[in-house]
Amino acid sequence: MRWGIVRDGLVENVIEWDGVKPYSAPDGCILVQDDQVGIGWTYENGELVAPVIEVVNVVLWDGVTAWQPAAGEAVVIPDESGVSIGWSYEDGEFVAPPEPEPVEEA
Repeated sequence: MRWGIVRDGLVENVIEWDGVKPYSAPDGCILVQDDQVGIGWTYENGELVAPVIEVVNVVLWDGVTAWQPAAGEAVVIPDESGVSIGWSYEDGEFVAPPEPEPVEEA
């Protein structure tokens, strides 16, 4: 099972732990179980909350070569989705930016 190590409301690390073998969270931390939790999530009012991730780059990748970005997270974009820079990624789904306001011509 996946566990978030939470300090002051922020997930600072993630571990795999069966929940049975003896393990203690580091001083000042608590353990919260969630199969999707990741570093940078927040823990508020008893709930884990994923951060909103903005798409800042789109890379064509062969999907085979071992590669990870220097910073951030790599997420596979579904074929024909239209995802591009400016979209966000929330709760495992890509979200399109809002439509711009129409501009009246003078």
